Amino acid sequence: LFSWQHFPGNFYRAVLAGPVPIFAAGSQITHRFPYLTFDGRGMSWLLAWPLLWLLLRVDCRRPLVRQNAVTAGAIALPLLVSFAHGEHQYGYRFAFDFLPFLLLALLAGLRGRLGRTGQALIVIGGLFNAWLTLPVLLHLPAGAG
Repeated sequence: LFSWQHFPGNFYRAVLAGPVPIFAAGSQITHRFPYLTFDGRGMSWLLAWPLLWLLLRVDCRRPLVRQNAVTAGAIALPLLVSFAHGEHQYGYRFAFDFLPFLLLALLAGLRGRLGRTGQALIVIGGLFNAWLTLPVLLHLPAGAG
């Protein structure tokens, strides 16, 4: 159930995996609207939640930032070495287990100053997520690569 052999695949899905192209029927070259969709096997939580990129700018010397980051890591590690990968999902299924602690670390580290960059990341994240879910909302055939 838990093994380090699961770590590379789970890490890829959790941190590195991106959206997949939508191809025209019978083609691996011609794309069709809306061109990209999410991969049902998982997608990076950094793409699904771009606001979390601001974690790179927080003051890590603050105790609340460190405590929440360590807690998120302690929760994420067993999930990354587990065999379970979930069913069809948007983003990384298990991110919701440690995401609250990352958000608390972010809030503590930014000290209430989200700024224009943070606001822009929230808008970009909302638009990006809406775009990737468009095929599902419009009931378009999958056709993803």
